[in-house]
Amino acid sequence: MPAQHAIEQQAKKPWYRQLYFWVITAIVIGIILGWSAPSIGTEMEPIGTTFVAAMRMLIGPIVFLTIVGGIAGVADLKKVGLTGLKAIAYFQVGTIVALAFGLLAITLFPLGNGMNADVSGLQTTEKAQSYIESGQSQQWWQFLTHIIPESFVAPFVEVDILQIIFLAVMFGVALNLVGSVGEPILDGIHRLTAVFFKILNIIMKAAPVGAFGAMAFAVGKYGVQSLSNLGTLILLFYATSILFVILVLAPATGAAAALAV
Repeated sequence: MPAQHAIEQQAKKPWYRQLYFWVITAIVIGIILGWSAPSIGTEMEPIGTTFVAAMRMLIGPIVFLTIVGGIAGVADLKKVGLTGLKAIAYFQVGTIVALAFGLLAITLFPLGNGMNADVSGLQTTEKAQSYIESGQSQQWWQFLTHIIPESFVAPFVEVDILQIIFLAVMFGVALNLVGSVGEPILDGIHRLTAVFFKILNIIMKAAPVGAFGAMAFAVGKYGVQSLSNLGTLILLFYATSILFVILVLAPATGAAAALAV
């Protein structure tokens, strides 16, 4: 009921108070600033990256709490005996197929070409370089064993979603098995979930500021002409995503529903 009430209240807001209107307005202002004053526009980079970091910090806790609450709250654990394995398998296969879709799309339609950026001059961060080196030397079976983290907190620090799912499934099953002893913890999980979603709601109010900073930086550094390339790249992204949903997610969902019946 509270969620339904919040949705109804959001729908009643006039268009000029809707979040999307302010995001679009902020993007336009960012474009104008980056085009008219490139040096100032490039200095807006921290605004965009800070917003992204704020969103990123919530991914792990929200995924973990949602899965734990769902599994621990099931009355008959037998019905979700293979849920964890199915979720992991679905994540693995879905990720591989999604990567294949993306690589095929950008190979057939290299719409990012023409961006005002010298690829040879781009430098990777130390963390990204470590990922590249580990990927080059990684064996195929390490991709599977990587699911088990070295510590409980490491996946949340590195935002490793697959490892977070593994921990959430294990924690949720254990919490369900301990019965009444774990009820206070489960109640706390539900309360924490509500708190984190409220934090997400608060951060989303800063979305126009983040969009402004990101757009001002992009236009200021790469030029306003880069928007055409970026726009076509975004269109390709949405087209590929729609095809992925139609050709992969919809059949997979239908198959899962049929098996559940």
